[in-house]
Amino acid sequence: MVFMKTNANGTLQLVGLILAATATGLTIYIMCSDRWMINDIEGTVLESVRRSSGLFYKCSLTFSDNKDACEDYDTFFVSLPPAILGSRILTSFGLFCAIMGTILILLGSAFTSFMATESHEAKTGNLWVATPAKAKTAGFGGLMMVLSAVMTGTAVSWF
Repeated sequence: MVFMKTNANGTLQLVGLILAATATGLTIYIMCSDRWMINDIEGTVLESVRRSSGLFYKCSLTFSDNKDACEDYDTFFVSLPPAILGSRILTSFGLFCAIMGTILILLGSAFTSFMATESHEAKTGNLWVATPAKAKTAGFGGLMMVLSAVMTGTAVSWF
C-alpha cells in the first residue's frame, strides 16, 4: 500500500475508516451476545437466578454458586419464534453490509493507492491521482454502513 498525496482531508477519512471498523466489531459483538433479553424468558424472575437469551442460545446464571449454564435453542430453525428468526436474518445481513462497507471505505479512501492511477509527480505534484470511481466506492461503503446500522437497529428493536 503506497500513500498518495491528495488535497482531500485524509484525517477525516481515516477517522471514518476507524469508526467503520469499530462498528463492524460491535455488530459482531451484538450478534454473539446473550444479553438480548434478561429475566423474562419464562415469565418468572427469581432473585438468585438471572436468565438471559440471545439470538443463538439462552443462559442462566445462579448467583449462590456463581455457575453459568448456556444451551442452544431446542427447536429447529423453521419453528423458532418470528422475532428470533427475523433478528438472526437482519443481523446476519447487517454484519455482511458492515464488512463490505468497511472494505469499500478502505478501497475508496484518499490515503491509499487502491484504484488510483500513477502520474508524473513533476507535472501534477502528486504521485498518485484518484479516479472518480474511488470517491464513488467510498460513498457506497458509507451507504453500506448506514444500511448495516438500520438492519442491526431494527433487529435489536424487534427482539
